[in-house]
Amino acid sequence: MYDTLLVPVDETAETTRLTMHAIGLADMWGATLHTVGIVDGPTALNAEATDRGDRVSGARERARRASMRAAERAQRAGVDARTAVRRGVPHAEIVAEARRIEADLVLLGSPGRETTQGAVCVGQVTRRVVERADCAVLVEQSGEGPDRDSAAAESVADSALSVTREASTDERPLLVGPQ
Repeated sequence: MYDTLLVPVDETAETTRLTMHAIGLADMWGATLHTVGIVDGPTALNAEATDRGDRVSGARERARRASMRAAERAQRAGVDARTAVRRGVPHAEIVAEARRIEADLVLLGSPGRETTQGAVCVGQVTRRVVERADCAVLVEQSGEGPDRDSAAAESVADSALSVTREASTDERPLLVGPQ
C-alpha cells in the first residue's frame, strides 16, 4: 500500500504515540519508516541559552535524539528506519523531506485545540503540511481530551485498521491527499 512513511518527531508523548502507530503501519505494509527531527530556527533562537550557537546546537541535539529514539523503536520492532534532522520552518521542512525521500505517506499529530463539540482544530504546521504535501497525510487526533481512550490512542491495530477502512464519523485518523 505505502512503501515510504515519514513521521516528524520531537520529545513529546504525542510523538511517541504517533511513532508507535507509524511503526505498526510500516510493519504491516513492509514499508521503510523515515523519522525527521525539525530544528525550528526562530524557536531555537528564542530559547534561553548563553549564545545563539548554544541555542541552535541544543535544539539540533534534541531533534537528533528524538529522531534516533524513534528509529531505534522501529528497528526493535523489525522495521527498517532512517533518520534525519532538518533546520527551518517546520511545515516547509516536513514537506521538503517528504519530497526528498519520495514519501507515500506523512503521519502527523493534530496539536491544536478541541472545540466544545469535540471537533479538532488542527495546528498550523499540520494544516500547512496537509495543504502542501504531494503525498497522502495521516492526521492522528491528539491522545488528550475527555473522550479519548488512551488505550485506543496507543493501539497500533486500531490505527492501521482506520487507515484502510472507509472513514466514519467516529474514527480519529484522517487520511487526505493522493492515494
